[in-house]
Amino acid sequence: MVNQKTNLNPKYNFDNFVVGRFNELAHAAAWDIAENPGNSYNPLFVYGGVGLGKTHLLQAIGNHSSELFPEKQIKYIPCERFVSGIVDAI
Repeated sequence: MVNQKTNLNPKYNFDNFVVGRFNELAHAAAWDIAENPGNSYNPLFVYGGVGLGKTHLLQAIGNHSSELFPEKQIKYIPCERFVSGIVDAI
């Protein structure tokens, strides 16, 4: 069930993200961002093929950060909805 406030799915977290040799750097960067938002890897650019864990990793950042920093406002917006909002605004 998606959190209505953040639009994050709680099933996407660091505990169940499978870390391998090809994504360990991305995982480490995501963890650092979640622990220290705005201080490192800013901006973060995530790129890769379908099914490689991009959404899982980004939502894990949001879920972990919202637990550590409940006073911060976090909102996950899929790219197509973000771009559509910008086009509508223009």
